[in-house]
Amino acid sequence: MDKKNPKFAKAIVLKEFFGFSVPEIAKKLDDSERNIYYYLIEAKKIGKQYRKETT
Repeated sequence: MDKKNPKFAKAIVLKEFFGFSVPEIAKKLDDSERNIYYYLIEAKKIGKQYRKETT
C-alpha cells in the first residue's frame, strides 16, 4: 500500500489504529478531507485485494 501512495497507508493507520477523525487526519497530513476519504477508500480496496491474494 505504501508503494502506491504513502498517504493511503498513513491515513488508514491514523483512522483504524489511532482513532483519528477525517478532519484530524486531513490536518495532520496537510490535505483536504475529500482526499482523505479517497485515501481511506483506496486503502481498503488494496487491503481487500491483498486478503484475496493471500488466502
